[in-house]
Amino acid sequence: MPLGAARLTLLAFQPTVAVEAEVVRKKVGVSAEGNAQVDTAQSKFGGASGLFDGTGDYLSINVASSYNDDFTIETWVRLDALPSSGTFRMIFAGDSNTEYASIANQSGTYVSNLVIRNSGGSLYETYYTIPSISTNTWYHWAVVKSGSTIKHFFDGTELTTLYSSTGTMGSDYGFDGYHYLARWNGNTSHMLDGYMDELRISNTARYTSGFTPSTTPFVNDDNTKLLLHMNGTDASTFFEDDNGVGRTPIDFTTVNAQSEIDTAEKKFGSSSLKASGNGALVRYTGSNAGPFYQRAGAMTVECFVKINSDTGSNTVPLVTLGSSNATVERACSLMWRNYDRKFQAVYYPKGASSSQKIVWGGTGMSAVTLPSAWIHLAMAWTTSEFSVWVDGTRYNNTTLTTTDGDIGTDGNLDIGNNLNVSDNGWIDEVRISSVDRYGVGNSTITVPTTAFVNDSDTLALHHFNGNDGDQSGAGFRDDNGTGRSAVGVTAIADAQVDTAQYKFGGASALFDGTGDYLQTSQPVVPSSVGFTTECWIRIATTGTRKEIFNQYAVAPDGRFLMWVDTDNKLKAFIGGTNGTTLATTSTLSTGTWYHVAFVTTTGGNAYLFLDGTQEASDTGVTQGAYQGDNLSIGEEFGSGTGFFNGHIDEVRISDTARYTAGFTPDTTPFQNDANTLLLLHMDGTDGSTVFIDDNGKQST
Repeated sequence: MPLGAARLTLLAFQPTVAVEAEVVRKKVGVSAEGNAQVDTAQSKFGGASGLFDGTGDYLSINVASSYNDDFTIETWVRLDALPSSGTFRMIFAGDSNTEYASIANQSGTYVSNLVIRNSGGSLYETYYTIPSISTNTWYHWAVVKSGSTIKHFFDGTELTTLYSSTGTMGSDYGFDGYHYLARWNGNTSHMLDGYMDELRISNTARYTSGFTPSTTPFVNDDNTKLLLHMNGTDASTFFEDDNGVGRTPIDFTTVNAQSEIDTAEKKFGSSSLKASGNGALVRYTGSNAGPFYQRAGAMTVECFVKINSDTGSNTVPLVTLGSSNATVERACSLMWRNYDRKFQAVYYPKGASSSQKIVWGGTGMSAVTLPSAWIHLAMAWTTSEFSVWVDGTRYNNTTLTTTDGDIGTDGNLDIGNNLNVSDNGWIDEVRISSVDRYGVGNSTITVPTTAFVNDSDTLALHHFNGNDGDQSGAGFRDDNGTGRSAVGVTAIADAQVDTAQYKFGGASALFDGTGDYLQTSQPVVPSSVGFTTECWIRIATTGTRKEIFNQYAVAPDGRFLMWVDTDNKLKAFIGGTNGTTLATTSTLSTGTWYHVAFVTTTGGNAYLFLDGTQEASDTGVTQGAYQGDNLSIGEEFGSGTGFFNGHIDEVRISDTARYTAGFTPDTTPFQNDANTLLLLHMDGTDGSTVFIDDNGKQST
């Protein structure tokens, strides 16, 4: 099963604003082919890895980029079967069958090999002997190009025994075009049989001599071109490029049957985590390389909770670091007590005396009336003080005298562990921070009124925005982007990723015209003028209305619509009862990709562009889109008609007028920047219903 805000400033209730780090690239689309999947049975880091069975499983990297300057290709690999004589175990390949990197068997000698070519097609090959290699063992493998020099490394040791080489290399040799992991582009032979974890491709020579391989997961930086942690729930086919900032995302490895995304309830966004009955559990399997393993210093653990009803008598964990057992060192947990309908908190750091083993049990608070409203829970501590707040009121404040004070028995993060209620309960906006967010000395705090935004103090942030009923989809992603929260996007009916057609990235969104559309978790198009909506479209039929964007309200409230009409012209409407309609003079044909854009300026001008040509304009526009409804992509809101029939790629909504005169549309995918409100590349595995808002930040 595939996994799959309007601009937000850092929240005013935070005592300080952390400085944002910088991310320099768009998110790369990755498609799982064959039976390639996430597997939690083996991992180097993060509790999971990519599993490839050697019989047709591989990953397609859906970006046409070249690595012809300095580069580093590296990963952790664990082979189930070593290559037999004259065969290879492919790790990375370009779009030509003469560009690849692999572990090979050359007449009984195991080698690390790299084959690259220049623009003229000339090849350069290097084969370096691997001193020792076995099955069922994790090895760090890397090949590095620095100018005209190639080096191979195995577990950080530079391989110096040259088995063979062919050709004379210049600095322009490298990889071109689309890329593959675990297969050779020439055919489906020589494929990887085993596991791969932490794949990173860089545009620099990271290693020039022997080194100690990293003991923690890689983190995206200015030189990273692709970063796959291979994490997620078991058997998932969702592999996400990490272009986030400052930290590795916390990806769940376990989602039990009683836990799922529910669009019927949410505090913010489009949905929340529904936990119903015994066994409800979402878990990040930590390790001594994870951020929650025996961590000392200030922290904040918080979430929103809603309980419908219950008849049980248990005390059940909601958000837990380490063990939820109050008798185990290095544990902390926010909890719900079924028997008296109150909340509880456990704080039991290492080295705590009996007086410092805090188990606050709802003292001073009234029983929660069920079904409840959404309730904000938070606990925070410093080296000297601990506090718990329920809906902004502090119910526990303790002076700490612990000598060690670290938290995290095993490095795990559990959410909704056995939320034993007779009907169901919901959890939303879970955030773990490395600071005291609210000030442990404050008796009251302001309850957050908007979704959290990742910053340099965030260790984990889960919005739980995704498709209804999903147990391994986009709703379980950790948001490690910057500047704004990732907008949740839900696929309705048969809306899906399609690799048969695309403008960029190897895939686009397919809509069949009979009920398919995408729905965002919140309004995206601004209510005031001064914005841009744009995308690439490819229509499949003519003569019918095909909605592209729709953020709608009954007049006279603000409405925004953009569509291809029955006369095959592009049209847009903005405003209320007496709003403005613009239409192109050109007509659209089937089977052709068009760039379409609608722009308003703060001065009240409106423009409609087709392939960069301004085809219509108006003045005196004063009203933007209605903020009471979310943005629909591919549907006329609420009418059940006007469904888009065709493909849409590279959707971008911005809070600025990007174009006020004719322009040449971009020839590369968009990148998120300070003015981006939503960015959908529509990339991924064929048939996937996972659509990711790319909120990584480009170079400035």
